[in-house]
Amino acid sequence: ASTYTRFDRHIGPGNRVVYEAEEIGHFVSWASLYGFLLDRVGAARCHFGEACVGSTEADGEVAVRFASGRDARVDLLVFADGIGSTGRRRLLPDLEPTYAGYVAWRGLVPDGALSADTRRVLADACTFTVAGLSHMPIYPVPGDAGEILWNTIWYRNVAEGAALDELMTDRDGTHRPWSLPAGSVQQRYVDALRRDAMAELPPAAAEVMVKAEAPFVQPIGDLICDRIVFGRRILIGDAAAVTTDRK
Repeated sequence: ASTYTRFDRHIGPGNRVVYEAEEIGHFVSWASLYGFLLDRVGAARCHFGEACVGSTEADGEVAVRFASGRDARVDLLVFADGIGSTGRRRLLPDLEPTYAGYVAWRGLVPDGALSADTRRVLADACTFTVAGLSHMPIYPVPGDAGEILWNTIWYRNVAEGAALDELMTDRDGTHRPWSLPAGSVQQRYVDALRRDAMAELPPAAAEVMVKAEAPFVQPIGDLICDRIVFGRRILIGDAAAVTTDRK
């Protein structure tokens, strides 16, 4: 499943359209993409609820060790486990991502939860807004039940050090340096995010951000591996390369 838009639209104060051009866009949600891949790979081949903690290559295969104590033997081990990749830490222990100086606040809102005015502003477009030293795209993605969800990403500067470390500490007191899942962000930061949205963003963008039920946050980092193939073990996606333009 995917969604389709016809315009690239930029809005400013009061939802005024400051730029618009015809530009075709197709979007999917992570849930629909994972579901599509799972249908083709097959659930029997997946190790749900397992965490890889190590691997060893020998005799033309890879032995994979899981945190549960179980292990498996495979022909090829692909680490597609994100910027905090366990595989990369094992294969390239001296390589760490570099924080780019800003974070991405992300959220999803059902189309039916938005006001008619906001739906009109966002209709048939990938919509952008720039507020101060931040920017936000908003675009439609398919929901699990076929409904339209509005995905938003608000990029905001956060100083490295204590401010970032405190933000990235979840409600249970665990520091998660590269991602706080939905529902785990400290409520004081969610409340501050919503106040700032109302004060700084155009009304349509603010409504989407405020109505995101469980916003979550990810620091943006730079990382490029000079090697991604290690025999029968491979790094791909964010585990292998993440880049930003900080010029």
